[in-house]
Amino acid sequence: IPWAWGINGCASVLSAILATLLAMHVGFSGVVMIAVFLYLVAPALLANRLTIRTIIPFRS
Repeated sequence: IPWAWGINGCASVLSAILATLLAMHVGFSGVVMIAVFLYLVAPALLANRLTIRTIIPFRS
């Protein structure tokens, strides 16, 4: 799991920089709206990947 900590640390640094630059261009309200959109869309996109699928072996 050390790689997950590394990815999390990198994403934290990059997201702070990106949020600052984005706020300069679209404003704080724009950044908040983008964040709300992403937080609402992410579960919908991941829902299909998280479903447990049962594989029934073929019997003849």
